[in-house]
Amino acid sequence: MGKTGRINTTKVIDLEVMSSEVSTTIIQNESRYNDNSETENDDGELELEVNYKLVIKQADGTIFPAKNYSVTVSELNEFLLAIQNNIVILLKDEEINANDYNVSFKLEKAQEAGTLLVDMCDFRNFQSKYIKLAATKKIILILITMKKKEKTVKQKKKLNGFVTVKEPPTYPSFAYTLTSQFFQQSPSQLLPQQPSLQPFHQQPSSSQ
Repeated sequence: MGKTGRINTTKVIDLEVMSSEVSTTIIQNESRYNDNSETENDDGELELEVNYKLVIKQADGTIFPAKNYSVTVSELNEFLLAIQNNIVILLKDEEINANDYNVSFKLEKAQEAGTLLVDMCDFRNFQSKYIKLAATKKIILILITMKKKEKTVKQKKKLNGFVTVKEPPTYPSFAYTLTSQFFQQSPSQLLPQQPSLQPFHQQPSSSQ
């Protein structure tokens, strides 16, 4: 009977230990789930202080000196607007808009081309990478690639069907060439010929 009591007691202890471990595991899993849920819900409104280096590359390949900036943003539009303001100041051109360039980001000194920063999916990816890079004190690079501006072709205003603003008149009546003989003539030869004047001789009057 003593052995049976010991066996039962041992089984009860094992069950209590297992029950305690299971409950602890469940609590930990619930805590992790809650933490992840809160993080996912706050991603869209997370205020993030971004320290970045801005580099502008012209369409012809010319690269401007880099400039360091810092901005606190929670949305993609805020970040892109801050970047555009920086571009306007650096290039001293207030007519620049978001359609004139592409925005991408990458780790400084990385060989990769970079990742475009266009929509919210890109922005979430940027947030995730930036947090990891900031923890290791690495610098994020915002690369601005200017697009080639298309030349605006202005329609020429026709005046008479033949004449335009930028083209001289080309009427058929004017389409003649001067021979070399014309230029070899002296100015006197170019003047119209005057009729020769004959001396006037008075006729003697007849005597009556």
